[in-house]
Amino acid sequence: MRNIDTFLNTKTPMARARAEKALMVQVRVNGGAIMTRKKLIEQRVSEGSFISVIGGEKVLENKDGSFAMKADFTKTAIDYAEHLLGE
Repeated sequence: MRNIDTFLNTKTPMARARAEKALMVQVRVNGGAIMTRKKLIEQRVSEGSFISVIGGEKVLENKDGSFAMKADFTKTAIDYAEHLLGE
């Protein structure tokens, strides 16, 4: 699996700082555990989530058909998931 550095290295220094900040935000998962957005995306991808397009927008879709849009994660998080899946 690709790591965050290979994702961030594709960006300008300013965009890299914004992306890293967005991915390091702490989020609560299903009302329970707290983890970084980065860790949550990595977990979802390792569990089999994939990128699909619904309503003209990229989403992170789970194996059960549920999905998260960029409004749920951020565009950066969806882009990071796509990067991780790019191997």
